[in-house]
Amino acid sequence: VKGNVVTGRLLLPDGQPAANVPVMVATHRDGFGDGDGRGINSRTDEQGRYRLVTRQGWPQRLHWFPEDFAS
Repeated sequence: VKGNVVTGRLLLPDGQPAANVPVMVATHRDGFGDGDGRGINSRTDEQGRYRLVTRQGWPQRLHWFPEDFAS
């Protein structure tokens, strides 16, 4: 499957790495990538880094959800 590699690093406001944060790419305009079959899920490592391989297609959205996230 062809796709694009998306990498990044999340930091907390104090500059420390944001470890174990869910990072998701929605591959459909109605999905958040949260297990509904419309996205790719990952988590940051201990240094706040993530790597996702996305599919070609609809413009995709990157989401991250810190531990204290509330909808």
